[in-house]
Amino acid sequence: MDYARPNATFLAHLGRNPEVEHQAAGAVRRLIEPGFRSQPGDPAKMAQAMSASVYQHPTPKRLAFGTDAYNNIKAALTERLATLAAQKDIAVSTDFSGLSR
Repeated sequence: MDYARPNATFLAHLGRNPEVEHQAAGAVRRLIEPGFRSQPGDPAKMAQAMSASVYQHPTPKRLAFGTDAYNNIKAALTERLATLAAQKDIAVSTDFSGLSR
């Protein structure tokens, strides 16, 4: 079975049991069913990138898959760095006097 490309049976049965519809399986089905395979990312390429990352030195601590993920993470980190930079004067003002760095 190609796990990167689930067949239609996977979605057809995921969460259709009334006993689990209100549980996690039903939530997953509702989340992925409307947009299944409409995402820009290719699951097979993602799996290949995961496998290849093991051989990178140093091994990445985190991986971003897809343009959306990359752009969203970059924007969030850029905002955090700007927030930190805005606090530099306050941060360095709390050091003991006379210390040189």
